[in-house]
Amino acid sequence: MFVYPYILISTLLPVIFFLLLLRNKNFFTYNWFVWFIAFLLCFIFIYQAGAWPYIGYAVRYILALLFAVIYFFFYRKYKKYKGRKKNSAIAGIIATVFCSVFAFANYEIIRSTHSDLKGIELSFPLAEGTYAIQQGGNSKLTNAAHRSRIEYSFAYDIIKLNDKGMRGSKIFSKEIKDYAIYGDTVVSPCDCKVVSVRNSIEENIPPYMNETDRGGNYVILQKDDVRIILCHMQKNSVRVKEGQKLKTGTPLGLVGNTGFSIEPHLHMQAYKKSIRGRDQVPIRFNGKILKLNDVVNN
Repeated sequence: MFVYPYILISTLLPVIFFLLLLRNKNFFTYNWFVWFIAFLLCFIFIYQAGAWPYIGYAVRYILALLFAVIYFFFYRKYKKYKGRKKNSAIAGIIATVFCSVFAFANYEIIRSTHSDLKGIELSFPLAEGTYAIQQGGNSKLTNAAHRSRIEYSFAYDIIKLNDKGMRGSKIFSKEIKDYAIYGDTVVSPCDCKVVSVRNSIEENIPPYMNETDRGGNYVILQKDDVRIILCHMQKNSVRVKEGQKLKTGTPLGLVGNTGFSIEPHLHMQAYKKSIRGRDQVPIRFNGKILKLNDVVNN
């Protein structure tokens, strides 16, 4: 599964760059500065895009503190080091390339919270704890699962964090109840009208998915000319009916693992009907497009 390589990259990549930085005892030379910036940009990238829901959000703070303490120790030890070697041109070029790559990656993550499209302002559809964005934003780096398809390009996948800052009690589990978000109540994100519901799709056992009924059990809402869809709810949990008018905060159903879903989460997107099909509409919460690893406390 992709989860384990993702975790390895999130933990090992900054460590590798940190070790490369420690090897360079030629402080305040061009190579040292470039490797320092490369490590810093790498860590900022992993801090923003790492696998923190799987291993715990606290780990990134611990890593930051650990790196700072260790580097301070080595800096004090080697700042008066006299046996300096000549800077390697190749090493400097490699470090410069890494700087460029991670600078672009960080720019993409920052850019992912912006869009020239008007979008729609909604309330967050979950209100029973701390939630994180597993996929979201206007970039393939933060929303890879959706940005590759135009019809899902501004969609969100939302998970819940437990008291350890993880999305579940294990890195991976076949038990859907091990996932913190499973069974949470989904509420209406706006004053709206119910357009369509589905309530009869069976739950998936992770990591298997239902590729036929991709949305699983869902509710589609209409606000003005925008439709909002909330997917993957539990079977027989949807409480609203087609044509029903709702207020913000009205319970809709329970988060499940139905349809095209590897594990329990809430899929949410907005769109307008057009001659092209569905024009995606960015969803903003408190005026902001959320991105990968953004945390919402409700």
